[in-house]
Formats: sequence, C-alpha cells, structure tokens
Amino acid sequence: MSEERSFDVIVVGAGPAGSMAAREAARRGVRVLLIDKEKFPRYKVCGGGVAPWVIKKLSVPSDIIERHAKRMGVCAPPSYEVLEFEMPTGYYLVFRDKFDNYLLKLAREAGAKVLEGVRVTDVIFEGDLVRGVKTTRGEFEAKVVIACDGATSVVARRAGFWDKWFTEKGESWEEHMAFCVQSEIALDDEIIDNRIGNKLMFFAGSRVAPLGYGWIFPKRGIVSVGLGSAVGEFEEKPTEYLRRFIEEHPVASRLLEGGRIVRAKGSYVPFKHTFKPSYDNGILVAGDACGHVSPITGEGIFYAVRAGMIAGEVAAESIRRGDQSAMFLREYEKRWQRVIGVHLDVQAKIFEETYAKLKEVEPEDVDKYYGEVLKEAFLKFIQYLLSYISRKRKG
Repeated sequence: MSEERSFDVIVVGAGPAGSMAAREAARRGVRVLLIDKEKFPRYKVCGGGVAPWVIKKLSVPSDIIERHAKRMGVCAPPSYEVLEFEMPTGYYLVFRDKFDNYLLKLAREAGAKVLEGVRVTDVIFEGDLVRGVKTTRGEFEAKVVIACDGATSVVARRAGFWDKWFTEKGESWEEHMAFCVQSEIALDDEIIDNRIGNKLMFFAGSRVAPLGYGWIFPKRGIVSVGLGSAVGEFEEKPTEYLRRFIEEHPVASRLLEGGRIVRAKGSYVPFKHTFKPSYDNGILVAGDACGHVSPITGEGIFYAVRAGMIAGEVAAESIRRGDQSAMFLREYEKRWQRVIGVHLDVQAKIFEETYAKLKEVEPEDVDKYYGEVLKEAFLKFIQYLLSYISRKRKG
C-alpha cells in the first residue's frame, strides 16, 4: 500500500510549537502531517522551565513534572552574592524528552499523522505559493506548511524568510542567535534540596557568558547546568566556558560539588526579538524558528505553545475558507502579536535598556556592571509580570 503524500497541513518540527500546531489543526478536522528529523523521545538542550498556564491547559501529568520553582536567585561579580526574588507565578521544571513526547502524543491523539526520523530538505513552490516539502522520504504536498523546525529552520530559510528578516536589512542570522551548552549533572535529591532547593539560579559575568548568563535548574536527582551567549562573543569554545563554570565558579562549583555529568549538548536559540513577517502564501512560521523566545530569560516553551496553537487554528481556517494567501494567513501574526508579541516586545525593550548596554563598556570593566545589569533586567521583567497579572485580575 502506497504512503499518503497529500495533506491539508504539514507541520515541520515536533517541539512544543509544532505539536501544538498539529494538534489544533487536526482537532478542527483537517488532514495533518507532522514531520520531525528525530525519533522521540529525544533529548533537547533546555533548562525546562514551563509556565503554569501550559501545565494546566495541557493537563501535563505529574510524573513529567520534576519540580515547581517559586524563587529565582541571581549571582554576579564582583560580590557573587546571591540575590533572591519571588517569581509571580513560578515555573514547573521538566525534561524536554518526556515533555515533548507528551505533546507529540496529544497531536497524535487529535488525529495528526506523525513521521519521525525524517529530515526536511527543501520546500515545494507552485508559483509564489508554498505547496509542500521535500524530505529524505520523498515529497509531500500540502495547502499550508507550518515551519516549527527551530532556530536553524530549513523551512523558513528555503521559503525566503531569512532573506526578508536578515539579508535585506544588511544583517545576518548569526547576529540574532545565542549559542547554548548544557550538561545534566547527577546529584542526590537531598543534596539538591539543601544546596539549591526549588529555585532557578542565574549567573552572570564575562567568564560565565560574555553576553548572556549561566543557569542551574534543579530537577529530581539531576541538575540542569548550562550557559548561553550571543554568537560571536565567545572567546573560547563554549564547552570550555561551561567546564570552568562547573569547576571553578566561586558559587556554582560549590553547589555542584560531587556531581557527575551524565549528558551534555549544545544548540542555537534566538534571543533579540521576534521575526516578522511570520507568514506568506501557503506558509506560517512559529516557535524558535520565528524568534518566539524571551530575550530576558531565554524561555521559549510558553511562547512556542501559544504560537503553535494559533498557527494550527489559522491554518485550519484557511483550509475551510479555501484561501491560503498571505492576505488571509496574516491573521496568524495579528493573533500571536496580541497574545504573546506584546509581552515579547516589552522584554526586547528591557534587553536593549540593560544587557545591550554592556556592548558599550570597555571589556576590562564589564564585570563591574554585569551584576547590576542582570538584576535590573530581571527586576524590570518581574515588575512587568506583576503589573500584567494585576491588570488581568482587575478585568
């Protein structure tokens, strides 16, 4: 029996954005194909912080949740004193292999067909309309393609978005990317409780990450330890920065003492602002592929889930209407801008008011200001969240 080759919607990438796009489109009765280059469950570089809204909305099972962090700790030179903050809603901590596999299960249950271990190599055009994808398993046609294939998105690049976002503005993809490296370090739960507790810890400093930060996020029997910095700012291999952070940092090394590295990996993450336009004839872009990531915390799961849901909804509507034009599909960007874009825009402004100013400081003086800059950025972010929550409660 020959494999089905034609669908209403093809979603590329089965991370949070892709699985949610596939699920929402399938729930609305359209034929959906979800493709991912990996076989699930698969490891993903990520601190694993998930907003309570996502946990509740998707009924994430308790066995997937590692911890619930309600406090944040910030540590920076020159004092290396840990300054703690209460987080307005807190974050649930997960491992992405289990969490993403659960979201993929939701997409399957909604009716999406899933192809794992299949790499997308190009998009198919019919005139100026995107009409499918080329893969290592042949060609597949669709009326709408949704690109959710991450920061290095093959689909967005081959469909011409990178030209619009970067090349035509005299910029490069690298200028908008951070590179992150992360290790999973095994420690006894009792040690994690005593040393870290249910707290997200952030570390700044030129020797931690030249224009970024390091993190220590506690799980059950494991601590996720990583760092990320703007591409091009590293003066040594990122793995060397991570080794030094784990072994030599005056605070982090004590917290991690006696731990055993069980896994390590790196990946790219967008960090400046969202990318627009996020639509064209027959195509939508969501998640990391579209820059749906907080420039302050680096958190992307919440924004990817929301953008993916909206992409699936609009794609299904376009199928019902028989209209896959950019004119119709721009509704996707209007919706995500209202739901998440306004918040990401505020965070991008905070980034420019804080972190970006470090570029103006002489290299030998950076660590004098790093601590204050990091604290200012997180305080402004928390104040914005509190103000937003207050407005929502007032109606």
